[in-house]
Order: sequence, then structure tokens, then C-alpha cells
Amino acid sequence: MFSKVSLSNVSFEAAIARVEEIKSTGRIFFTVGNMEYLKAGGRIGKVAGIAGTLLGIKPVITLKQGEIYPSGIGRVRKKTMQKTVDLLLDYLKERADAIGNYSIAVGYGYDRAEAEEYRDMVLERLRGSYGSCELPVYQIGATIGVHTGPYPLGLGILEKALHGQNR
Repeated sequence: MFSKVSLSNVSFEAAIARVEEIKSTGRIFFTVGNMEYLKAGGRIGKVAGIAGTLLGIKPVITLKQGEIYPSGIGRVRKKTMQKTVDLLLDYLKERADAIGNYSIAVGYGYDRAEAEEYRDMVLERLRGSYGSCELPVYQIGATIGVHTGPYPLGLGILEKALHGQNR
């Protein structure tokens, strides 16, 4: 999902130490098409799942250090998409670090066209505060899709592996 880095001159121990340093910087901010798959996968309770489905609620979720956290809800897909971008911008502001020190990517399930529109919206919002940057689009794997359904959409961010090595 993130840019490839050559580590040919880095020892295994140094690579593991760096991964340990940066793993806490990783976040995924995403939304799903509906709550049905979250309910079926046991990520939310049956009552919450039924109520969410009946009301047409779409959750916004943050994944950090292997745990998922609710980060908002919406009834309109565009609003939940905007909320994921708000979460990214808040995270970048909190980190107070150059955006170039991070790998950021769009992840999607089934709808590539929606993912590309989303990427364009994200880039437009990022340009306002950070100028231009790269934002690749990747399809998520089937394992994640089992829990999110076919229409997850979100942003992943991680500090670049070599940032800060010479600090």
C-alpha cells in the first residue's frame, strides 16, 4: 500500500527497530457502504447493526495499532468521505510534521471510479494546506473486504521508513 524503499544497506535488526519506531504512526481512516458486514463479522453488535441498517447510517472508523475506533457516523456517503479527510487533516496537524515524511494512500473495495473521485477530493483538500503530493489508489484485499463489505473507502497514512534515520 505504501511506497517501496530499498533497505539493501540496512541490517535486519535496524529494519526491525525502525518498524517498531514508526508502527505507532500508522492510521487508516475509512467508511463503509453499510453496516451489514461489520455486524456479520462481529465488529458491531446485532442491535447496533440492525438500527444502523434501518436508519441508513454509515460509520466512520479509525484503525490504529490494530484496534478500531468509531470516529463518526453519517447518513450520506459524501459526508462520511469528507469526515475521513477531516480525520487525516487533524492527524497531520497533530503530528506537526511535513507531509512529505509520510506515505498516504487511498484504499477502496470494489468501485475504482468512486475511489478516483475520492482521491481527487482528498488532493484538493490537501493542496489547501500542504501543496501537491502523491496519493496512489489501491484496492484492498479480500480479507479486509470480508469485514467491510464491497464498498469500503478510506485513507492510510504511515511515517516513511527512512524519515528520521539520520536524526
